Amino acid sequence: MDEPVDLDTQIEDLVSDFPESVGFLIKNGVRCIRCGEPIWGSIGELLEEEGIADARGLIRELNAFLIQKK
Repeated sequence: MDEPVDLDTQIEDLVSDFPESVGFLIKNGVRCIRCGEPIWGSIGELLEEEGIADARGLIRELNAFLIQKK
């Protein structure tokens, strides 16, 4: 099965297509919405800005979470 999210996924698309991802990211210390609007850029860029050491690992966990929610 293809994974729904990768490091190049745009935050706006992530929030629109998978709103449940917002809560998952917040629980993992990543804020992807500011002032009620998605942050611009890719999830990979955001994770780098947030100092997430294992960005690929977090994306794997996010994908597992999203697939489980289907």
